[in-house]
Amino acid sequence: MRKTWKIALLAAALLAMLCAAGFGEEADYLGKPLADFAVGTIDGNTFTLSGALEAHDMVLINLWATWCPPCEAEFPYLEEAYEAYSDRVAVVALSIEPSDTPEALREYADSHGMTFPVGSDTETGLANTFGVMSIPTSIVVDR
Repeated sequence: MRKTWKIALLAAALLAMLCAAGFGEEADYLGKPLADFAVGTIDGNTFTLSGALEAHDMVLINLWATWCPPCEAEFPYLEEAYEAYSDRVAVVALSIEPSDTPEALREYADSHGMTFPVGSDTETGLANTFGVMSIPTSIVVDR
């Protein structure tokens, strides 16, 4: 029962984000391609949007920071969803905080059990592209 509740909560959050996108600047991006990007991850790999979309139905990009309590609260649910659906949905968490060094991100991810790719938005600028005003913010991209 608990797993169903968490999945329903995640689905409701995703639906709320999609609905909210229709009322803000983000609406300009609905239905339009997102430019490919590459970002180095804390495990030494490179995450690319195009590569993720070749292997998955969609990508969830989570914009966050290590100092953000709501971000910290959502990560256990994001991790659970990632573990359940990683064959269909790629997840990447990008910190928008310029002072979040790779070492700080690695320590945070390890201490919070984050197994999905983690990197820095300073390489992609997605927070600026989408006009993100608060975090956590998740962006869903499909093929």
